[in-house]
Amino acid sequence: VLSLIRESATEAQEAMSDIIWSITPEHDQWETLLPRLRRFVSDLCESKGIRYSIQMPESIAHASLTMERRRDFWLVFKEMVTNAVRHSECSEVAIVLAVKNSQLHLSVEDNGKGFDPTKPTERNGVKNIYQRSAVLKGEARLTTAPGKGTRWDLTIPLRDYMNT
Repeated sequence: VLSLIRESATEAQEAMSDIIWSITPEHDQWETLLPRLRRFVSDLCESKGIRYSIQMPESIAHASLTMERRRDFWLVFKEMVTNAVRHSECSEVAIVLAVKNSQLHLSVEDNGKGFDPTKPTERNGVKNIYQRSAVLKGEARLTTAPGKGTRWDLTIPLRDYMNT
């Protein structure tokens, strides 16, 4: 019971921290978001003993995020990484964020147990990723199968995603 209370309290604290961070205008720059993404991955993976690699630029030039877009991107990113770490039973996670052809590309891949995406589930993670990706005017693709790991690919058009 105490473990459940501690977990719930930690989740509530993280949610409050996310809300405060997401409404602070100083965080509308990539130079603020990218280190937060790296720190989230390192903290989560290291707490579970999972090896990880992160490839992402130091910044994305001439672009700032709106508060709403930053929040949606953060929540999609967080959901993808959290699902890999908590549910996949993986030993490795690889994350790549890049800008190519006026599009932002994010991939999150694990070497875990995978799953059958056609099988109904009570969890909302996959549904949330698709919904938030649509809000971002992006396309999320899920590649997974039992025993094959899981890979998410998200592509977002930069012109619709950022203020320039």
